[in-house]
Amino acid sequence: MTGPIFLLLGPTASGKTALALELAARLPLEILNCDSMQVYRGMDIGTAKPTAEELARAPHHLFDLVAPDQELNAGSYGKLADAAIAEVEGRGRFALLVGGTGLWARAVTHGVAPMPDVPPEVRETVRRDLKTLGAPALHQRLVELDPVAAARLHPNDSQRIARALEVALGTGRPISAYQEAHGFAQQRYPHLVFGIRREREELYQRIAERVPRMFEAGFLEEAQRLLDQGYAPDLRAFKALGYHEAFRVLRGRLEVPAAVELIIHAHRHYARRQLTWFRGEESLQWVTPDGAGLTQMLGQLEEAMARV
Repeated sequence: MTGPIFLLLGPTASGKTALALELAARLPLEILNCDSMQVYRGMDIGTAKPTAEELARAPHHLFDLVAPDQELNAGSYGKLADAAIAEVEGRGRFALLVGGTGLWARAVTHGVAPMPDVPPEVRETVRRDLKTLGAPALHQRLVELDPVAAARLHPNDSQRIARALEVALGTGRPISAYQEAHGFAQQRYPHLVFGIRREREELYQRIAERVPRMFEAGFLEEAQRLLDQGYAPDLRAFKALGYHEAFRVLRGRLEVPAAVELIIHAHRHYARRQLTWFRGEESLQWVTPDGAGLTQMLGQLEEAMARV
């Protein structure tokens, strides 16, 4: 069996975990993580991983893959996802990818654009500039070299900004051109993609309620454990929303109420960016996270499974 695979995507706090578990309770599905921050070990509360109770309700895969000081890009994730999908299918079951990282979902369904090697000296120069000048300054440089890629990236997305600059400077061709040539046209698996739709104010309210619960659940203690394990607070993994503020609280530079407000604001901004990405996915079907949406999904999933 090769596919179909199913994807349930949505912005932060939209209710992906709960809906995925409802589906897995009714159909022969196993849940695969498709969130670029939930792959890091020890970062549980801050990335809203499923709880131990939720993990016990259905088979889960692709969580806790690497330590916070390691990196995992979309291409590497795609290979791990392929192996997990094959494992799930080997049991006669179906893979349900659940998360909010649109690029990683696309890496599984359509692959990633192949990139040429970048000279080591170019990479070293860009990384040095990133440390001394900061991501926003490099983002401005990227606007000149590759405005298409720059428009897709947040000025603080240091890793992807650096990568785009490396490609532009090292190959003389913008990374967006390689991506456009690839076109994500090849369908690697037959698939169905669903996106959770909530009214914006409802989504914002869910975010406002989630963030205080993170602190009540021990978010600061989690952040302290990570520091105690020797991880530097400026690791790329800690770009995950909330950790920067948690570290500032632990250093006595920020009060918890102010941290909560900053994290809520960051989550709302991130949700808007996620929704913008998802609206560009032509095959995505929007569903409501209620009985009607569940019924809609169950019907389509059962029909797709019956064709195998």
